Amino acid sequence: MKLVPNARQVAWRSYSLWLNRLAFGLMILPEVIFGMTGIDTNPYILFYAGAALYLMVEAARYVDQNITRS
Repeated sequence: MKLVPNARQVAWRSYSLWLNRLAFGLMILPEVIFGMTGIDTNPYILFYAGAALYLMVEAARYVDQNITRS
């Protein structure tokens, strides 16, 4: 497996990676809240928001993000 030459820059500037991180965070947030505080939240809202972000991840992969290739 070979990484792109500017992997660090891509990791910081890529829309799809940031959306992916945010979606994952939203999907596990109810479990984190419950584990830390014992408060039971409604996981469906955050789950569907995370699922919508995952769909946006797929669309963002095709957007030109002006990341230089060097």
